[in-house]
Amino acid sequence: MLHQVPRGEEGFTLTEMIVTAIVVGVLAAVSVPSLVGLYNQNKVKEASAQVEGALKEAQRQAMRRGKSCTVEIDTTNKKIKNPSGGDGCLLSERELGEQITLRTNISPLTISFSMKGSAATTASEDPTFVVSMPNTTSEQRCVVVASALGLMRSGNYTGSTTGTVDPDDCQTTSN
Repeated sequence: MLHQVPRGEEGFTLTEMIVTAIVVGVLAAVSVPSLVGLYNQNKVKEASAQVEGALKEAQRQAMRRGKSCTVEIDTTNKKIKNPSGGDGCLLSERELGEQITLRTNISPLTISFSMKGSAATTASEDPTFVVSMPNTTSEQRCVVVASALGLMRSGNYTGSTTGTVDPDDCQTTSN
């Protein structure tokens, strides 16, 4: 025998539906900015890893080949690539993505690695690269190349979001 439900208790009331919609709306309004911030942080970390990976690849190629290797940093198109007519140190060019901002303290925008792995630039300080997202308060990541030895370190950049890049503002992280 089937149980019969009395009339009037067959569904949700309009008030219950409105309260549920308001609760869902408030939860969405609170969580969406956090998700966008997390997405931006991941894009910055990924682009920073691309920069570091390209530099390490060029350094390894220089040591493996026993001759100097040069890479070009294109801050306008957000790419790290072999210089035109260059020696082809990178196996593939690195594209950082249109949303990324790439700043550096070296000019011209090239960095060479000797056959011993040390970095050679015309900059008076260690070459430093800062990756961030424009118009956001998300983190900035940095990669610093020690000119003398070619050692690289990466971390969070604590300096200004605009203006000159200072290698002392790159705070090394454990991850």
